[in-house]
Amino acid sequence: MSRRCTLVTGATGFIGRHLVERLLATDALVTVLTRPGRSLPERWRGRVGHVACADWSEWALSEALHRCRLSTVFHLAAYGTNPRDRDVDQARMANVEAPVALIRLCRLHEARLVMAGTWSEYRSPSSMVPLDEGAALETVKIYGASKAKGGVLATELAGGLAVGLRVLRLFHVYGPGEAPHRLLPSLLAGLGQARRVALSGGTQVRDFVYVADVVEAFLRADRHIEGDSAPQSWNVCTGIGHSVRDFACGVADAVGAGRDLLGFGDLPAREDDVPWLVGNGERMAGALDWRPQYDLASGIRTALSSMTAGDQLNP
Repeated sequence: MSRRCTLVTGATGFIGRHLVERLLATDALVTVLTRPGRSLPERWRGRVGHVACADWSEWALSEALHRCRLSTVFHLAAYGTNPRDRDVDQARMANVEAPVALIRLCRLHEARLVMAGTWSEYRSPSSMVPLDEGAALETVKIYGASKAKGGVLATELAGGLAVGLRVLRLFHVYGPGEAPHRLLPSLLAGLGQARRVALSGGTQVRDFVYVADVVEAFLRADRHIEGDSAPQSWNVCTGIGHSVRDFACGVADAVGAGRDLLGFGDLPAREDDVPWLVGNGERMAGALDWRPQYDLASGIRTALSSMTAGDQLNP
């Protein structure tokens, strides 16, 4: 009988590439599900199965994947991570309907599902208290509300169908391979050429978590389902807040650039920017014995070392 495979959606994205690389290092049989037209890294050639499917409905996914014997589905694909992507219909299809279809697919294959959620699923906090999994969910903003609804529906359906599910609400993930417009690569691009980098005031406080720690959380969550199939939602975070200013200064110091190149205040703050957002990760830490291995300084150093060395995980 053929080996069961691990399916990854969103594999060509930032976190997805790191997850696939880690799975390949464990000799897992990996298949990635993408929309048509997505190309895979050359280094995956001959090592990763590839299924392209435009329609992610339950019927279409069953047809596209009927030759696969799935053990685990890591669902990282989503719509709306780019602030410019705010189409309601696309958000509903990708963030609400696709998770429901994947739960039913897992039921068919007797597989389990680990799904990437996001801090955006929570409403903006009214106080500086770390958000736990019981915090109020977003109902207005398109990305956050659709991701929250998809997670809730998937959880309810998984419970009814006895499908093992973990929803991991990721806080501010950083590392090599981020899109060029994001904070870390934009800082490196400017500071590496001794150019001033335009930034907002930098007072926003965030819970920055290094990508390698996030990948480890996904793998541990998958293993946890083997012993407890009841659906769970967990925060993946450090529980420690750092300002954007702290992050930018850490990058400048790590590359040996003067902090005077950090143009704090050159950009206006976004109207919907949350001033303070930190997670409480004790629930997952207790269940998985998972805690981040990288603090902010070591995460920045490790990321920059990889990026300056031309890591192929970079887009």
